[in-house]
Amino acid sequence: MRRIARKSPVKLRFWMCLCLGFMSWTAVAQEFMITGEVNSPDGPVPFANIYLRGTAHGTSADENGLFTLHNIPKGSYVLLATAVGYE
Repeated sequence: MRRIARKSPVKLRFWMCLCLGFMSWTAVAQEFMITGEVNSPDGPVPFANIYLRGTAHGTSADENGLFTLHNIPKGSYVLLATAVGYE
C-alpha cells in the first residue's frame, strides 16, 4: 500500500505568507513621483505651494522653483501651484 503524504500546514502557511509578501511589495511599487519646476514669464517662482487637486498630496518648491511629490498612487490628477503675488 502507498502512503499518501499530506502537506504540512506550516509549509502551506509559509508559502501563503511569502506570496502575500510579494503581492504587497508589488502594490508598493505602484506609487510614483512627480518632479517639476514652477515658472512665470519672469523666471522661477520660489517657494510656491504645489498640490494635487482632490488629494492630501502636496509640497513646496525650493528657492529655484523646483519641487518633488513622492508616493503618488497611479492615476490622473490636476496639478495646482499657488504663490503669494501670483494669480
